[in-house]
Amino acid sequence: MKMLMNINNMVVHLHIGCKGLGDEERTRAAQPIRFDVAIRLGALPAAFKTLELADTIGYHELYDALHGLVTGQHWFLLETLALESFTLLKGLIPADAKLDLKVTKLKPFMTPLIQDGTSITLTDD
Repeated sequence: MKMLMNINNMVVHLHIGCKGLGDEERTRAAQPIRFDVAIRLGALPAAFKTLELADTIGYHELYDALHGLVTGQHWFLLETLALESFTLLKGLIPADAKLDLKVTKLKPFMTPLIQDGTSITLTDD
């Protein structure tokens, strides 16, 4: 049996904005960025039998690590934010697990007509 673990709608407020759009986007308040994570495991974690948190993937640990990476610095591109976040999360899950990460800028600065944001999805399929 396999397992799919989803961590949905983790929203972090951070500073993001590219150099080409002028100072207005880069200097405004932190913007909401949503992270959606899917982790596919080839087998059930031992926690299904042991009932021990240490025997599974702790979503709180993933969130804490991600929050620590993305806050406290300025990101110029959503693509860079997605790649660095993917690399971090990939290092925290079992080596044989597959990861999908979707990073969404909920309120794009220069495109007010986009109602549901813009996103980058990375996967190791």
